[in-house]
Amino acid sequence: MGARPRPGARALALAALLVAACASSPPPGPVPLSVTPRQGGSSAPTPVEISGAGFDASVKTNYADGSGSTLQATFAASLLPWDGSPAVALGSVAFTERRTLTAVVPAGLPPGRYDVSVTDPAGRTGVLPDGYEVTSDAASAVAFQVSPVPAQRAGVPFALSLAAVDGAGRVVSGYAGSAALTDQSGTVAPASAAFALGRATVELAIAVPWSADRITARDGTLSGTSNAFDVGTGIPAQIAFVTPPSASASSCSPAFQLELRDAGGAPAAAVATVTVALESGPPGALAVYSDAACSTAAGPLVFAPGTTRASFRLHGASAGTAHLRAVPDLLPSAETAVAVSP
Repeated sequence: MGARPRPGARALALAALLVAACASSPPPGPVPLSVTPRQGGSSAPTPVEISGAGFDASVKTNYADGSGSTLQATFAASLLPWDGSPAVALGSVAFTERRTLTAVVPAGLPPGRYDVSVTDPAGRTGVLPDGYEVTSDAASAVAFQVSPVPAQRAGVPFALSLAAVDGAGRVVSGYAGSAALTDQSGTVAPASAAFALGRATVELAIAVPWSADRITARDGTLSGTSNAFDVGTGIPAQIAFVTPPSASASSCSPAFQLELRDAGGAPAAAVATVTVALESGPPGALAVYSDAACSTAAGPLVFAPGTTRASFRLHGASAGTAHLRAVPDLLPSAETAVAVSP
């Protein structure tokens, strides 16, 4: 009978087998770590360099062939869209002496972020998540897209959003120009909008009421026009006497009117009820009436919603000069001199 191996010898043999097995296991394959540059425009091809670990050429030795070993250094690289659409192969992939890969990202890719895939000559693949971003550049912009505009009021600011878009309607993030703004009334202000990352938001106001107005943005060959929208009267911001009133100490005056106006001085209909008190200076120098005979004393004038004017009549106490002040709710008062005839 042969001698039984000593336990220590058996353990050493097992350990040697494990070491040999580990030594013969293949390396893990390529691990892409960075792409330089990390982003590029969509309108032209972009050369890139991919760095990482495990970028190794494949060496094959044929012991039956006297010609010896062969070296394969053919790598493949591609971009993987996040939406699951087919991979995009990079062009001119080459293995460099720095153990990196150079390649070319093709033009015309949809803007967005992509994973980067590298496959080595042995067929092993590694992926760098979110490794490259395709940006749209200014050259791909073909028009401005203007946000819908609802009905507005004259002189009241409102927000307008614009975007520079390409032929597929996608926002061109590389556009950073400035567009001139015009409208059919000729009163829109401000008259320009500055873009950042392909978008612009601007606070506008149109000074006068206008029917079926439109706003147009233009920068060279790029342009865009909004939908048609109506600009109604503004919100009351002041009150004014339509004509300078006068009075007599012996008869009732003709009717005079007060008018609500917006900040630009245009007539503006009341949004809610506006009450206006009329005060004489000096007190008692003028009496205010609501009827043609000056028999019914007028209380505060009332502007119902949707109205712009209210009427009154005067009777003077004595000949001379008096003053009349209109004091509305929540608006600045207005004052005028009143000549009182005998």
